[in-house]
Amino acid sequence: MCCKRLFISAGQLVRVALYPPTLPLPFSPFIILTVELKEFKNKIILIQGLGLNSGGVGMVKFFAPLAKKLIITDLRNKQDLKPSLEEIAPLIEKYNIELVLGEHRLKDFEKADIVIRNPAVKPGNKYIEHANKHSAKIYMEISLFLSLFKGLSVGITGTRGKSTTTALIYEFLSSDKNLSLKHNFLLAGNIGKSAIIELEHTDLQTIAVLEISSFQAATMRENKQSVNVAVVTTIYPDHLNWHPNMQDYIQSKRAILEFQTPNDFAVLNLDQPEIREFVFATKGKVYGYTMDLPKLKQDLGTSWNKLKAKVEDIFYYKDKDFSLIFSLFAKKLIYKLPQDIKLKGVHNRQNILSATVVAKLPIFNVEERTLTKVLTTFSGLPGRQEYIATKQNIDFYNDTTATMDVAVKAAVKRFYQEYKNNVIFIMGGVDKGINYASLLKFMKGKVSAIVLFEGSASEKIKKGAQDFGIKTFGFYDSMQKAVEKAFSLAKQMQKTNNNKFAVVLSPAAASFNMFLNEWDRAKKFVEVVKGL
Repeated sequence: MCCKRLFISAGQLVRVALYPPTLPLPFSPFIILTVELKEFKNKIILIQGLGLNSGGVGMVKFFAPLAKKLIITDLRNKQDLKPSLEEIAPLIEKYNIELVLGEHRLKDFEKADIVIRNPAVKPGNKYIEHANKHSAKIYMEISLFLSLFKGLSVGITGTRGKSTTTALIYEFLSSDKNLSLKHNFLLAGNIGKSAIIELEHTDLQTIAVLEISSFQAATMRENKQSVNVAVVTTIYPDHLNWHPNMQDYIQSKRAILEFQTPNDFAVLNLDQPEIREFVFATKGKVYGYTMDLPKLKQDLGTSWNKLKAKVEDIFYYKDKDFSLIFSLFAKKLIYKLPQDIKLKGVHNRQNILSATVVAKLPIFNVEERTLTKVLTTFSGLPGRQEYIATKQNIDFYNDTTATMDVAVKAAVKRFYQEYKNNVIFIMGGVDKGINYASLLKFMKGKVSAIVLFEGSASEKIKKGAQDFGIKTFGFYDSMQKAVEKAFSLAKQMQKTNNNKFAVVLSPAAASFNMFLNEWDRAKKFVEVVKGL
């Protein structure tokens, strides 16, 4: 029997790893991995899109020692890719690596045996199609990782909340004394850390917590892959410049659970109709959660019993303060959140609920004291309503990941509660197809002004803001100018009402007209703020 067949059922395998974890295995996972990697040895491998996140660099580090020749091709130039190129410079000197920057060449894709596709590359890309015609095998990092990984995979996807939920789940699981005695842990994926580069450090006892984007999930669907524990947080219109339509976007999210086995688990946000449908798309055990149980029952009507029959349990908040998490079927308190919780905002209470359901799954059963320790120390991820500094009684926040309306609305709601309408938002950039009329209507009366970058989204925001009487300033072609304008406005307004003000970078737009990516935008924001 070949090695691939021995590990065909990930769901079955991880139960061996968990029950009991000391069960002796007849062969080493590292030996099996070596056998499987023969597929990549002495081949011409092409990486399409080095990029500036860790995924491209991770793939270079993984494949450089294996390939006969490694071709790295990216539409960006040497200057734009400087951080990534500096990181792989030692590998370029040591191995047979060719750089093709500022362009893609059909001849490179024609001769490649294997092509590693960057998540941002759209389906139907002419270079990928050309490689397909010449019998190349196409991979994306997360799909490749899952095909080689031997431990238990926890995958989190969603439009909003997936990064914070991913980080919380990792902290809950890795901080638990009982779990940490038996397992090692990996945090990777779309959260900004390459999964594939960590593969050699994993084994049957590894629990990998992976943030999975719709791009990555789409490739999982092509390869009929799902994770052992699938979590879907939210679904809103997004990335419709990549997905042909909303239905395709939803279907890509569904991939993380539709190929599960009966031994696997799905944790689903039942407050969204799109995600409720996923309950019936998996063979795994389903655990649901809701922020408003009475409303969920009302929305479902006669379908409530059908859904209830398919799920193992439903967790929900029982109080208006969102601090008491109850089990519907067990009819008991599951966890009481501490008062000195670090994560603020109702949206974060939803993230906490999602992560708590995962932590309380029967395969993990994380202790309550572990949950409390994490929630009283974990203050969130960078770029998500992140406090940066206070300058002359004006607070600055970095919310660079708020690239869609629902995220900006969450920021507006939170900061209005804290500062009333004494808030100036820095927004704009490249249009992502957002309904700015709805967003600006929500912002009316809750913000003092909007400072705008240059870009197609900024033009729409400026025009729409006029309809709702919101003052706008700009367009500004640099972060320095935008921040200085916002700072100046806040100081002027503060003189008239003597209240504390906030300046929030919450763009509601893509970044690539002025910045390398959203993290470059955040970096420049922090630098300018600290230099004020």
